[in-house]
Amino acid sequence: MKIQNKEYRTIWYDDNVVKIIDQTKLPHQFIIKDLTTVKDAINAIKIMEVRGAPLIGGTAAYGVVLAVKENNNYELMWKFGLINYFNNTIFVPNCSVFFF
Repeated sequence: MKIQNKEYRTIWYDDNVVKIIDQTKLPHQFIIKDLTTVKDAINAIKIMEVRGAPLIGGTAAYGVVLAVKENNNYELMWKFGLINYFNNTIFVPNCSVFFF
């Protein structure tokens, strides 16, 4: 979506932080919220800051990334096939997150 001539996605990863557009504030306010922990991702889904199956799924996938980062458990990502050591990226639906 384009807001004041700037392109935005409903969810994105920037500087080790997952960013979302808070859907509970639309259409009257445009608020970008940072998700830094898996609990933040769970809460965003729970209180409907993210809405719609694709965005909920993307938030859950990013939640896995945040959980792994919180626990420094990269083996978990390898186990689920989400990490690709050949090009140093983590894959989540509809995006790749550069990780290393």
